[in-house]
Amino acid sequence: SSCKPLDEAKRIDEGTSKVTFAHWLNDVQRHFGNTGLDSIAYVLKSATPNVPIPNYDGSPASLTALKLATTEYDLFKEWGSITKDDIIAFDSWIKLHGDEVDLSNNQYARQFLRGSVGPILRDRIDRELEIDVSGGRLFYFIIRKLQAVS
Repeated sequence: SSCKPLDEAKRIDEGTSKVTFAHWLNDVQRHFGNTGLDSIAYVLKSATPNVPIPNYDGSPASLTALKLATTEYDLFKEWGSITKDDIIAFDSWIKLHGDEVDLSNNQYARQFLRGSVGPILRDRIDRELEIDVSGGRLFYFIIRKLQAVS
């Protein structure tokens, strides 16, 4: 299933973890690719600082405006190009403008990611992020926490 977490032996946590960040990232990327959840790793960022991501209503004109006003980043490779403010802005945007597929992918990715980390990190997720956080923001949060300690 798309939200069945990684096996316990493949989960990563803050502090002591037998799993390396690179191995965990590869396992997550493989799972996302196999289940079609890889779309949650693509994050839009406004091309102009301090200008919000434009609204999207599904029309060709708004798609063109969106493409001109944003840059897309792949969190698997380019997470360092995204700031906390960028990911919060995208999280809000995707909740407003995401379609059914985006919303269900976010839900599945959230369940998978939360279950694919150890208890210390899971506790931080539950304390620091809202329950309906987007998959992209949760993934970014986990990467940032792990990079801070590795």
